[in-house]
Amino acid sequence: MLAAAGFDPSGMAAFFEKLSRRASLSSQYVPEMLQTHPVSTGRIAEARSRARQLPRAPHEDSVGYALAKARLRVLSADTPEQALAYFEAEGDSDAAADRYGRALSLIGLARGDEADRLFRELIDENPHIIAYRIGQAEALMSTGLTEQAMDVYAEALELSPRNVPLVISYADALIASEPARAHAILLDLLNNVRPTPAQIELIARAANAEGDVVSAYHYMSEYYASIGDLRLAIAQLRLALEAPEATAIERARFEARMREFIDYLPEEERPRAAAH
Repeated sequence: MLAAAGFDPSGMAAFFEKLSRRASLSSQYVPEMLQTHPVSTGRIAEARSRARQLPRAPHEDSVGYALAKARLRVLSADTPEQALAYFEAEGDSDAAADRYGRALSLIGLARGDEADRLFRELIDENPHIIAYRIGQAEALMSTGLTEQAMDVYAEALELSPRNVPLVISYADALIASEPARAHAILLDLLNNVRPTPAQIELIARAANAEGDVVSAYHYMSEYYASIGDLRLAIAQLRLALEAPEATAIERARFEARMREFIDYLPEEERPRAAAH
């Protein structure tokens, strides 16, 4: 199945080996007969043998994959110094992903001017990769060049409207100075793309910074619902209903949503939730 989907089938054996190493380091021993997916040397060998019998399809990683991998390495490093050390260990690697990783690491080290130069070089080489423009804007923000950063964001948004990472980064930068603009671009994105809980929380922050408390309560109710806390979601809707600024249409929508949340609560909790 891996091979048919275009993946390297030898990854199955490698995955089993990782599971085996983790199991061997565990302080608790679970007998193999009680494990749902026991990992044995025989199973690893069989997976490797089967993979060898399958034809290998030519595969080349995309630029986007390489950049995402570099960004994850920076984000998962214990410190920015550790992240930079990894990319510097690559020597004078001219690979775009390595330079991108170095630039991101430099932002974390408060060396945004150096990061900006690297991002400019990358943009000159490939102006259509939005990740470079996001990085440059974040580098400029880190050095206090907010106006220039906003110009970079705006230009990038024209090139790639509703690009999720771009809109999230842009809105986060806008909240302090132009919360209404941040709210607007996030609302446009979230009306067209299924949002994550973190993205819903961000639009709640933008609405609150704008002074739109009714929308902020509404967004926070959706945030809590998205992480499975219906009691807090209902509490946020009650706050929205109590806000004097809420219109009749908004109140009707909030009440309908609250009834929907209450229906998902355990049966014994519904009367108390509805009474409040």
